[in-house]
Amino acid sequence: MTQSTIILFSFLFYAISTLVSASQINNSAQEFVDSLSPMQKSTAIFKYSDEQRFDWKFVPAARKGIPLKQLNEQQKQQGLAILHLSLSKQGYQKATNIIGLEQVLFLLSGKAFRDDELYYISIFGKPSQDAIWGWRFEGHHLSLNFTIKDGNLSAVTPNFWGANPAKVATGEKQGLRVLQKEEDLGRELINSLSAKQQTLAIISDKAYGDILTKNKSVVSPLENKGIFYQDLNSAQKQLMLKLISVYLDNMPENIALSRYQNIQKQSLNSLQFAWAGSTQVDNKHYYRIQGDTFLIEYDNVQQNGNHIHTVWRDFKGDFGRDILKEHHTSHQH
Repeated sequence: MTQSTIILFSFLFYAISTLVSASQINNSAQEFVDSLSPMQKSTAIFKYSDEQRFDWKFVPAARKGIPLKQLNEQQKQQGLAILHLSLSKQGYQKATNIIGLEQVLFLLSGKAFRDDELYYISIFGKPSQDAIWGWRFEGHHLSLNFTIKDGNLSAVTPNFWGANPAKVATGEKQGLRVLQKEEDLGRELINSLSAKQQTLAIISDKAYGDILTKNKSVVSPLENKGIFYQDLNSAQKQLMLKLISVYLDNMPENIALSRYQNIQKQSLNSLQFAWAGSTQVDNKHYYRIQGDTFLIEYDNVQQNGNHIHTVWRDFKGDFGRDILKEHHTSHQH
């Protein structure tokens, strides 16, 4: 095990005892489904193969699924319990903070669609019966997609998180920065680079208008630009791994550990960091980290650099596509 692996493991995984048991998500989802009326079920439940599973979005718009607004208090708690089991403690807190920002936007705008109960739950398949099923929790600035195989949480992407405002200026939540680490560590990494290194890492003086992959159902690797992990010094390598760990830490510990081990197998040297826009605070900027199988994108360009979008995409594993392919292959044999 390399020194970088040991350092990152100590940073990431503080309690292996907190791993979700194989049956908890299944049971929690089934309890939620059982609590729904026939009319609510017709809104919330889809076939696993339904194309709606791939129609994800992160803007404040009409969605399919059942919103928290149409659930009673017990049903809301049951729905949020599934989310709690599908994320780490940090990830769940981050999700609830993002939902809370809708209250800030409502006070600023007075617009009815700024509503912290317009977050939707969609179940794809039958939790207690199907070997593979999925579910999604989605609303403004959150799209969290999960695939469960044989009772185990197996896939967690696309995984989108946003924050508007990125820093709350007034009111009860003044000073709150929900995605603070994503912003600060990215900037720390780019500013740690030498002038020569920055010529590789900075791929545009102007930030892009949004994440480049937007809400596509399938993504491929982006243009091969940026600075490679192998071209960083030791301290910079640790910063890059620390930044990746911020995104991994939203996921349950066993998922995060598995993903980091996969990154190690793919070779850390294939990781590439690219930046666009200003490197100064309170200015528009964008960055991405790309590996052989995954992509992290971040942008902060709207509201003059006070509105963040982030996403983790898997080139083959989004929506559990690789899990389903493996399942079909094993059943054919």
